[in-house]
Amino acid sequence: KEFVKQLRHDKKKGPPIIHASGKFSEQNTASSPFFAIIEVLESLAFELSHNNDSNNNMATEQMEKVWDKIRQSELVGPGKEGDLILRSTFPILTPLLDCCCISNDSESKKTKNEEVSVHPTMSAIKECTLQLLCAICGALEKPLIIFLDDWQWADEASIDMLNTLLTSSELKNIMFICAYRSNEVDVEHSFAKLMDNVVAKGGDNVEKMELFSLSPSSITSFIADSVKKDEDNDVAELSSAVYQTTMGNIFFTKQALEELVRKNILFYDMMCFEWRWVVSKVELANNMSADVVESVLGKIRDLPEEIQQLLSLMAYIPNALDVKTLTVLMSRDGASYDEKQIMDLLN
Repeated sequence: KEFVKQLRHDKKKGPPIIHASGKFSEQNTASSPFFAIIEVLESLAFELSHNNDSNNNMATEQMEKVWDKIRQSELVGPGKEGDLILRSTFPILTPLLDCCCISNDSESKKTKNEEVSVHPTMSAIKECTLQLLCAICGALEKPLIIFLDDWQWADEASIDMLNTLLTSSELKNIMFICAYRSNEVDVEHSFAKLMDNVVAKGGDNVEKMELFSLSPSSITSFIADSVKKDEDNDVAELSSAVYQTTMGNIFFTKQALEELVRKNILFYDMMCFEWRWVVSKVELANNMSADVVESVLGKIRDLPEEIQQLLSLMAYIPNALDVKTLTVLMSRDGASYDEKQIMDLLN
């Protein structure tokens, strides 16, 4: 998100940058094939069928170019076999595919208005998805950016699909960013084999980056910047205590600092206008949780009881921001809430 944000900031006057992301889930690997890819396609369908860009004329022009490219496709154009396959396999693409239909096109109307049953093969699904992305990318002036996370939990169908997309000579003007936990992907894992195949075929078009924990000096710089102090001497004790607990994990480091603030160990002195701590290194370490999960749990326990109840309810509701449902469920055991109160709690 930060990468795209910076790109958009640098290209304010250029054509809009289109991006989409998806995340695999350990719970949905077996039950939901293409889980993260569906999230990507849903995001693209929304982005390319709704005018939500600040520069409306530019966004409309780009969307119409995409629609026109899809119309011209011999495989996935309106009324074609690929159009039916995509609609049946990925119903979330319907808004985008409907936008590509011409109002006086009888075949398009037939596709939209009649129930059509298709049973595509995996090869057909992969080819249709490839041609759809080729059409989209061929109409964009800036490369399409797709981010797919947690490939260690990906299903075989998704890995097969990605292999097709990454090794295709037709698909251009696109950037894939794929993330995974290296400690959960050994040489026999399907994704490891896919990477070897892609690197062998992609050459200079593929780059692999390993993200490690930050060094003690980097953590010191981060903390010094956070509390607006000199990193040479002023934060040495604090950064040493934090590093010994977090071992350079930046997410854990941020939680540890927040925990010290919640416990008023690290505090902002309104008299001196600076961040301070008045305890020893040992006491600093003793006031930080042993791991990031415990740190987050501590944060939840410090919340007001009614917000804890609300979070518990939201964990069981697919659409967690359904305010009406939350209002009804929170109004129990003698408690009474209205929708405004629930919104206040959510905020």
